[in-house]
Amino acid sequence: MIVSAILAVALLVAQADQTPPPPVQQGPTVALDDIVVTGPNQAAVETFVGRLTDPGRRGANRGQLARWGEPLCLRVIGGVHEDNERLTAAIEAAFVSLNIRVDRPRCRPNAMVVIAHDAPGFSRVFAARYRNRFFQNQRQVQSAFVAASVPVRWEHRTRVGSAGRSPLIDERVSRTSGEPIELPDSRITQSTAERIERAMVVVDADQIDVVRLDALAAYIAFVTLVNAPVQASGPGQDSILNLFAVSGKAPGGLTDWDRAFVEGLYSIRTNLLFSMQRTELEQRMSRRLNATD
Repeated sequence: MIVSAILAVALLVAQADQTPPPPVQQGPTVALDDIVVTGPNQAAVETFVGRLTDPGRRGANRGQLARWGEPLCLRVIGGVHEDNERLTAAIEAAFVSLNIRVDRPRCRPNAMVVIAHDAPGFSRVFAARYRNRFFQNQRQVQSAFVAASVPVRWEHRTRVGSAGRSPLIDERVSRTSGEPIELPDSRITQSTAERIERAMVVVDADQIDVVRLDALAAYIAFVTLVNAPVQASGPGQDSILNLFAVSGKAPGGLTDWDRAFVEGLYSIRTNLLFSMQRTELEQRMSRRLNATD
């Protein structure tokens, strides 16, 4: 069972504890006579979305944005029990604030957070042991996960399933290693959707002593929900992804940009192709941000 195996890897390589400190920012301002209009510029939204979206192994012409289709069951290990429980509760609170369903308390974990003093060492062992099940033997993805010198790194396991949750289509897809056979696709829609099935988040205990618990929890919640590149950042925007940025004020929690992105991602149509999903996400995000100004 994957959970017990991950626990074994964690014991093999690293263990730690920790609890974590700070605030917020703003968007561009345009003056029109006596009126001041604040709002996101469309190019900034497109840049933000572009940094956080990836068509995955199926490429831009056939790929799709992945998201969770089932409730999240979270488990935090590696720290002392009390710290693990506090961090779990804070991450789950962030999920709930984003209207993401959470399973608790005796659920089977599908999202694992490991707090490790030797995060690089744990990551190497994990990537080697799960190179097929988690990384689908993609060496570039595996190398990026291991080489990342960041306080928090993550990886998601995704699979292709039916957009309408048809058992027949799911069975056909799984038998062909994720490639659908004779399914009614069109030039803009697919009969399938990309789903996140598992998430592994590795927290470097030696690099998180300067952040508050609620900020760290918000960061982990965001990267668990979004299948983003492991070195992702919020370029020039007020985002929780800037939590570990070397300059400027770090956000204290999920920002309007983060919430708009997640809300858009989890409301776009799952059966569209990647480029159309991304366009719809940008539009939804822009509307949400303009509505909050």
